[in-house]
Amino acid sequence: MAIDKKKEIEVRIGEMEVAAAPYTLKALLGSCVALILYDKVNRVGGLAHIFLPTKAMAKKGDDYPDSRFADSAVPSLLQAVIKSGAKKSNVVAYVVGGNNIFRKFNKSDKPSIAQQNIDATIKAIQKENLFMINCGVGKDTGSKVRIDLSTGDIIVTEIKK
Repeated sequence: MAIDKKKEIEVRIGEMEVAAAPYTLKALLGSCVALILYDKVNRVGGLAHIFLPTKAMAKKGDDYPDSRFADSAVPSLLQAVIKSGAKKSNVVAYVVGGNNIFRKFNKSDKPSIAQQNIDATIKAIQKENLFMINCGVGKDTGSKVRIDLSTGDIIVTEIKK
């Protein structure tokens, strides 16, 4: 099936978008995590392009949107999809990305920012009591993700080195 480019919404770093069928949401990921919340019954979904694990990591005085941080993106995106017609009991959470694209440069024993993003996103999803599926997290290359809100199909494409 051909994708209608006119109905695609690209979600950039730190952004969040919510839409309904027939739209497609997409993101290009490195160490960032794409949080997708989708209600297949009502065909409403959202994507948050998470940059950092917690809002506490923001510099004092910076006014970044909630969608930039895992701990605030999950409840914020959930509220937005419900406001757009989703029912919480139908919502499934998908976690994509958190790729270790700089693994060879990481000499520390601490978890990478990518792993911290994954962990914080999962923790926030669990706090909201949502059913969750991981889709290709923690790879060594970047990835592209696309969700077709008409069908709920999620396509994750690895970006070759």
